[in-house]
Amino acid sequence: MSHADTQPPAGNTEEKRQLRIYVISDYVMPLVLAMHQYGALIDTLLLIETRSKRGQVGAVKKQAEYLRQAHGWQIDCKDIKLDHNGESYARLKQDLAPRLRSWADRHRDHQLVFDITGGTKIMALVLHDIAKDLRDDPDNRFDTQITYTSTETEEFQWLLPDQHQEPMQVALDIRQFLEVSGYEVESILSDQPRQLEAMAARRELTENFMARQEPNHISILNAWANAAYNPHKNHPRPETVKNNVRADKASGLPDYFPRHILEELKDRGILSFKLNDGKLASITFANADWARYLSGGWLEEWAWWQVEDIPGLSRGLGVRIKRGETPNELDLVLCHRNRLLVVEAKTATLKGQKNKRGGSKRDAKEADVMYKIGEIASRLSHQAYGTKMLLSWQPLSSKALDRARQGALHVVAHPETSDNKTPAPIPPAQFRARIEEWMTQGRLPLPRQHR
Repeated sequence: MSHADTQPPAGNTEEKRQLRIYVISDYVMPLVLAMHQYGALIDTLLLIETRSKRGQVGAVKKQAEYLRQAHGWQIDCKDIKLDHNGESYARLKQDLAPRLRSWADRHRDHQLVFDITGGTKIMALVLHDIAKDLRDDPDNRFDTQITYTSTETEEFQWLLPDQHQEPMQVALDIRQFLEVSGYEVESILSDQPRQLEAMAARRELTENFMARQEPNHISILNAWANAAYNPHKNHPRPETVKNNVRADKASGLPDYFPRHILEELKDRGILSFKLNDGKLASITFANADWARYLSGGWLEEWAWWQVEDIPGLSRGLGVRIKRGETPNELDLVLCHRNRLLVVEAKTATLKGQKNKRGGSKRDAKEADVMYKIGEIASRLSHQAYGTKMLLSWQPLSSKALDRARQGALHVVAHPETSDNKTPAPIPPAQFRARIEEWMTQGRLPLPRQHR
């Protein structure tokens, strides 16, 4: 999805340039949406920063620069720094009122738009009252408006002087959404033409062969492919590695093998394998890219193709992001109506070997997966903006489904056939339907609680 072509609003203002006043909070998305919607009218953004929220302005300034380059809109970002967090109405109004009046005097030919979306309730009340005081002052009256961005109803609500709503006409794409969330987008695999060509060339393999295999067979292939790919995954361009992409029988690798899968992949020139006394001894992959694909990349591509033709959906595969010095890679990211869906795809089995006490390591492995997914997805998600999903080709235990529910993680996975007491999760065959449900409703149901 390309950047939305925003247009001046209809009906809420005269063609006056705006001085828009906003309190910086943890999430600046509402302000950025307003910038894109009304950028043709905004002259200056006056950003009120409290001590605890400093450092949030960078994303706003980046979007202002984008609008300058894309549309030629000159939006100047200024700030007012507060040395407190506005603990009381009286203190905050005493601090802000003269400073905002000074800005109003310097922009007398502008419309003053007080955006009360950000900040605390006390701050919103103070801004509302200052705006009303400036408008009602009989000796020095200003043209002031009060607005609120409702992401839930996708509209801009104008509260003063006349109450009315305007529909949200702007839609951010994935890159913009992540940048506004404070992340640097280093690369998106699906934006690279060569990768798209490679994915398209193996689409038939992905949809008509890999996606029809049993979870237990996929988990065995995953283990071997992952062992072969691991030595190369930190290579600057692992897709170019064509030699020594091999896995040998070692501790932890199963010697049972899905013969029909290996024979099919061998016939396609993807791998070769050797047996020792009828047991699998080694697999050599044609290159590191095939090893990565068979270690789980195929499921990411399968999910990508499942939602290919859904209108209005912005999607990114293999999205590499960084915040500070911490890099992360997201398997699949979807964006619709300025909401984000982060999908983590897993093909590996989470069933572990018996520990010394005779118990399974499965719970520990599942807990680790849930934690990692929840940690990154939670930072990218917000109650009104984001949803996190685990797409697993393997069954999950009842404990894992309970953890998912507690962590607000939606699960799409094959059912656990051996446990009839556990409510079955949504199977992968319904992945597309769940995405369409999310697009319609803006959220997804969580896994049912195990009882």
